[in-house]
This record gives sequence, C-alpha cells and structure tokens, in this order.
Amino acid sequence: MTRLLSIDPGKHFLAYAIFEDSILADVSGFTAEEPGHMAAMIESRLCILGLDELVIEFPQIYPPRVQKGDPNDLLSLAMVVGFVVQTLHKTPHIELVSPKRWKGSVPKMVHNDRIKDRLAEDERSLITQSKVSAGKRHNLIDAVGIGLWRLGR
Repeated sequence: MTRLLSIDPGKHFLAYAIFEDSILADVSGFTAEEPGHMAAMIESRLCILGLDELVIEFPQIYPPRVQKGDPNDLLSLAMVVGFVVQTLHKTPHIELVSPKRWKGSVPKMVHNDRIKDRLAEDERSLITQSKVSAGKRHNLIDAVGIGLWRLGR
C-alpha cells in the first residue's frame, strides 16, 4: 500500500488528507496558536504515518494588486511548511507545490466544487463528517485537492 499525505498549511490551522493507494482514507486538521507550536502538533499527529509521499502547498508571493491579506503572514506560513518538511524529512518523496501550480487561478468556490465532484461518495463523506468546524472545511477541501492533483485524479 502506498500512502500519500497532502497538506494545506495555514498560520494557525493545518489541514491534511491521507490517501492510501490513491483513495482518500482520512481528512482532518488541527489548530496551533503559534507557528512554533505547529511543529509539536505535526510531530504528534503526522510523524507516525509511515508515508511514501508528502505534497504540501508552499506560499507564493503575488503582485500587490492580487495579494490578499498581510504579505508578512507568508513568513509564518513558510515557517510552518519548514516545520512539516523537517519533521517528515524521512518521507521518500517530498514535493512543495505553489497554489498556482496545483489549482491555477480558478475562483475558490468553483475549484472546491470541482474537487468534491472528483471524489467518490464515501470519500466526500469524510469531509462532511469531519469534526473540523464548518469555517475550516475549505482548508480540508484544499488538502484533498492537493492530493488529487498529485495523484492525477
């Protein structure tokens, strides 16, 4: 069995999806108040998985007219990505992917619907039954989408 972990990192919330033999097996996330606390959460939650592949979104700087939010938040986000890679460095294949590369410039809601449409009903139910708050579900969908992109689904 091959195991892929795909991650949509955030400054305070990290969403992840686990695929086993290309099938979505689990989707969840966790919150940490400080980027430094994220390292401990990553180690306790994700280090035990026995992964074959890791794909994680890496922050991308956009032109000022396109950039949303405080661009300094990208520094904290890059730290989180670094914590993930450092913690899971023994994974045989690690890929950092920019948002534009895996999802292009499709509007978020349209892209989320496309991701859900690619899932079997039992895979889709993993998202809807997640204990993650409704306000963070879009992060779960992105984590799943990154994995689907990597798998070519």
